[in-house]
Amino acid sequence: LDGLVSMGAKLAVLGSGDKGLEGLMLAAAARHKGRIGTMIGYDEPLSHLMQAGADAILVPSRFEPCGL
Repeated sequence: LDGLVSMGAKLAVLGSGDKGLEGLMLAAAARHKGRIGTMIGYDEPLSHLMQAGADAILVPSRFEPCGL
């Protein structure tokens, strides 16, 4: 993530999962205020705003029953 930020990228993270990865994302957001935003959990209206404003989306999931 540090490399992406150094190239000018901004990253928005929404969701929950592996506690270790959650901690890494929160730490990255603390290091790169204004460039990485992390929200652990889920917020439906925010998810719509993020999808509408994103240039690219990564949706990692081991199981997705809703058919993204």
